[in-house]
Amino acid sequence: MSKSDIMSNMDLAFWPQVALVIFLVVFAAVVVRVFSKSKAKDYEEASRLPLED
Repeated sequence: MSKSDIMSNMDLAFWPQVALVIFLVVFAAVVVRVFSKSKAKDYEEASRLPLED
């Protein structure tokens, strides 16, 4: 039995779907964190740091 026979018999179509779901969950979490109102004050303070002396 060759490697190509083993790989063709495995059901590998499942893993790209799992990766897509993980990506979407992480992307949504990042978007929620960036646009949350509680963190807006922290981002505003950090944006003014280069201008302060």
